[in-house]
Amino acid sequence: MAHRRDGPKATSACCERCFKDPVLIEKIRDEGRRGTCAWCGASRIKVLDIAALTDVFRQLARQYASAASYETGDLLDVLIQEDWEVFADVHNEGRGERRRELLLAIIEFGLDPRDDVDEPDYRDLFARRATSAVDLEGRWEERVIEVLGELYWVPSGGVGGDPAEPRDEFDFDYLTDAVAEVGTLYPSDQPLYRARIHADRDRHTRFSPEEMGAPPPELTPTGRANRRSEPVLYLASDEATALAEVRAWKGAVVAVAHMQLTGPARVLDLVRLPSVGSPFGIEHLTWLLDARALLRRLGVELSRPVIPGEEDRHYLPSQHACDVARRAGYNGIAYPSAMGAGHNVVLFEPTAANATEVLYRRVSRVICESEELRSVEVRADDWPYD
Repeated sequence: MAHRRDGPKATSACCERCFKDPVLIEKIRDEGRRGTCAWCGASRIKVLDIAALTDVFRQLARQYASAASYETGDLLDVLIQEDWEVFADVHNEGRGERRRELLLAIIEFGLDPRDDVDEPDYRDLFARRATSAVDLEGRWEERVIEVLGELYWVPSGGVGGDPAEPRDEFDFDYLTDAVAEVGTLYPSDQPLYRARIHADRDRHTRFSPEEMGAPPPELTPTGRANRRSEPVLYLASDEATALAEVRAWKGAVVAVAHMQLTGPARVLDLVRLPSVGSPFGIEHLTWLLDARALLRRLGVELSRPVIPGEEDRHYLPSQHACDVARRAGYNGIAYPSAMGAGHNVVLFEPTAANATEVLYRRVSRVICESEELRSVEVRADDWPYD
């Protein structure tokens, strides 16, 4: 239960200089009046009664929950400032007492302990909520466990047959919503690259542009974004990343192709996820934060290094992510590279790009940096992959 604050009344006004958040600043400029700020002392400036900010700050406070202990919690103003930088520097000096007073004045306005029993005590310690009620990452973890246990996918039709389908279409809905608004349109002249090691010592002719495309179905192995015999086109954002992704060794000869898209491609961009920006004015803020966390997780799934000889089932989670992207209408996915400084792009249609030029490179140096692994653990992957 929140305690009513014996302090500034609703007419206590704060000004645009009290905040860094652009949405709050715009709100004060649009709805405020000329006056003197009761909090920072600025005069002849737009000010707004603190009561006008109460609802939006309470909505933001719902992103936090009462902490179980001093070890796991912090004051609400500290968490909000660390996460969003809402308040201006003038209220962050020292130990932030003025910032705390301003937040409590805003968020506790109008509360009566006799009536507002559903409101928390905003003077207690809080902690960041792990998930929304939907718990997107939790549901993803459940899906990973299912697919690794080979419980999710029905048998594929095999070569030339229909691809595997999800057991229940509802399972896709929460992921489809999460990826719906993070697309990037790649123009047809988007620079993309594809590398192939010239591993046949008896071959003395170079690869032709046609040979730099996706392999035929009968030669397509299981991959991050595809099932066996279902070719897709793996590309890289730059030549160095393309070279790194094929794991070429010192002295290896590698063909690198400049790839030309056959048309614009709508790509799910897991590399440059859009910033949430201001936490104010977003109706479903917790959902949005969860969705961003899940998308970062999907990028990790796709960029996870391939271990030679690894069982095909370890690719199932990332294949599932690609199925979600297809269902949402994307032509491919851009995801971080675990090997190079750039990023990778997988196009679901293997003929979506053609090689226009093939250059041959001999790898002159491979750099491998390391650090001591002090733990007794030897596997690089986290549960549930080990």
